[in-house]
Amino acid sequence: MKVERRRSIALGLIVGAAVLALIAVPAVFTAMAAVASFSGCFLACSAPEPVDGALWTGLTLVLLALPVVAGLMAARVRSMRGGLMFLGFAAVLLGGYLALQRVI
Repeated sequence: MKVERRRSIALGLIVGAAVLALIAVPAVFTAMAAVASFSGCFLACSAPEPVDGALWTGLTLVLLALPVVAGLMAARVRSMRGGLMFLGFAAVLLGGYLALQRVI
C-alpha cells in the first residue's frame, strides 16, 4: 500500500498566488458588476437588479475560491472537513452580503 506524501506548503502558496494573479482582473470586474447590479448605478443610473447582483456575487466568490482550492490541491491537502468549512464560510459570506443588500 503506497502512502501519498503531502507536498510543501510553500508550493501551495506559490500556486495560489499565481492563480490569484491570473483571476484578479476578472474577479474585480465581477465584483464591480455585482455592485452595479445591486445599486443600479455605474456610469448612469437605472433600476436595481438584485437577482443579477446575487449571481455576480456568487461568481465573484467562485473566482476568489479558485486560488484557495488550487493551493490546497498543489500542497495535496486532503481534508473533507476543511472543504465543508470553506463552503460554509462562503455561504455565510454570500448570505451576509445579500442580507446587507436587502435581497433576502
